[in-house]
Amino acid sequence: FAVKRKVTVRFISIQDSLVAIVDATHVKQIMFNLIHNAIKYSKEGGEVTIMVKSEFPLPSVHIEVSDLGVGIPEDRLQRIYDPYARFDGGGMDSEGLGLGLALCKELVAIECGQISVRSKVGVGTTFTVTLPLLEPDSAAIEHQHSEASEPQVEAKPLSCQRFRLVGEDAGAREAVATL
Repeated sequence: FAVKRKVTVRFISIQDSLVAIVDATHVKQIMFNLIHNAIKYSKEGGEVTIMVKSEFPLPSVHIEVSDLGVGIPEDRLQRIYDPYARFDGGGMDSEGLGLGLALCKELVAIECGQISVRSKVGVGTTFTVTLPLLEPDSAAIEHQHSEASEPQVEAKPLSCQRFRLVGEDAGAREAVATL
């Protein structure tokens, strides 16, 4: 989907290792929805950035999904998490039922987290998901690093995962199915 729209997707992690107390399926669904929307509402040739960081001294992890897209008008921000509330996207494709952000909000709440948004029309949008952070045992981390000299990288990190696709076109479903 990003390739089709010529949108660059960047991932930035500030810390080497952050462990959140969450259901991985929920986080994958949240991230899929936020990243998909960021790509969908980005201008052709735009950029989407995913940043993961902790907010020391708070025991939480922050995941930010930012785009340089059309932005959301201030009067629409209060309704973006309402089921079936749709945003026309400033002339951008607005297919779908508008359930993605409502689902994100519910899944974040289930995980005892929070979701917030900052947006400016014509500049872009940033969604921030805050989740509880598990304080890692330093001995376990040292043992983990001593066993693996090189970090393991999966070619398809979303392989064999299931997502809830709501109201998306066939092209988007096919693209996700190939991950």
